[in-house]
Amino acid sequence: MNRIHTTVVIAGLCAVVVGWQIWRSGSVSPDTPSSGEITTASQASDPATTTAMEEGTPLYEAEPYDFARRLEEDPDCHVDQMVIHPKTGEPTEAIACDPAFPEPLPYEDWSEPVLAGLAYGDPVAAEVLGLRHIQSKDPNQEALGLMLLYRSVALSGDTTTLHRAISERYATVSLHGEPNVDNLKQLLVFAAVATRLGDRGINARSIEARLAKAGVPVEEVSRLKSTAERILSEMASIETEVTGNTTIAEALTNA
Repeated sequence: MNRIHTTVVIAGLCAVVVGWQIWRSGSVSPDTPSSGEITTASQASDPATTTAMEEGTPLYEAEPYDFARRLEEDPDCHVDQMVIHPKTGEPTEAIACDPAFPEPLPYEDWSEPVLAGLAYGDPVAAEVLGLRHIQSKDPNQEALGLMLLYRSVALSGDTTTLHRAISERYATVSLHGEPNVDNLKQLLVFAAVATRLGDRGINARSIEARLAKAGVPVEEVSRLKSTAERILSEMASIETEVTGNTTIAEALTNA
């Protein structure tokens, strides 16, 4: 990746996100599953997955979104009453949704140096490059990816980028029955950022409840929310500097 372009892209968010990542990376597990190992509500309706549930196969739980709200608003979602609960073995009601992102993003085949050259002012380039980097097990590369994703949202005003990041990396909230605290922390930051920008599609209360159940102190949750506020402040600066708009700044002022 072109070093000059990378420096331009990450400068504003660097101190905030890298500082957060160093703190957060203390709970990173090398065994965190990739997106291909995640069991979602829609996958749970598959007969093969149901059989695995019945046989007691350890499953990954993914529930970052407020599925009840999504069902009400999303025509691609429906109630599936034939899913077997992984713990009780009883039939249970679940909400199954078709894939939220069926279409690939533009630029997905482009090289990283080219994307880095565009990412200063192009939200799609910043998103594509960011999604690549968050897949890394290196916390520094993941932090770079997060900075690019926040930059993309700042440039476009579209929080769909955060939902795509969840789908790609952060949807697993439990692992073999144990809470995935690392992902829950990142989900809470995403939820705080998205909510301040008018997107209530990430269930912050559910995430906070899971963190509390996992024994994460209230003070640590407060630090996560403060981190989100600092990220939003940097995003507001990026938006104004590059686009001339003040939407994020106004959202922060009027909150």
